[in-house]
Amino acid sequence: VLGPALLALAEVAAQEQTLGPLIVAAPADLSLPTPPALGEHPSYVALFAYDTTQLVIAALRRSGLNRARLRDALAATPYTGLTGDFSFNSLGGLQRGPVLMEARQGRWVRWPGKSAEPPPLR
Repeated sequence: VLGPALLALAEVAAQEQTLGPLIVAAPADLSLPTPPALGEHPSYVALFAYDTTQLVIAALRRSGLNRARLRDALAATPYTGLTGDFSFNSLGGLQRGPVLMEARQGRWVRWPGKSAEPPPLR
């Protein structure tokens, strides 16, 4: 089953035996190790909120409090955060797509994992 990003939660991966094969289009690689300072893995919403805040702070340091310069600084500031790399195209869109993740043994792993074969359908 191919599911939306909303299903990319640890609780859903833990129910893999009940749900059967499940692949989601996650907004980030959920299999990356959790930084030790964080303890347990936070939700991807919290990770994106942190990364977005850090990106805006970096852009504000470059632009000051001028809106036009801030917009330009955001567009020109490449940033590597907890959820991966951020960079923007000329229209302001984020230049990265979703990451396909598969629930396997109660955890999310990047798909395709060791083989390029999709999981068998039920």
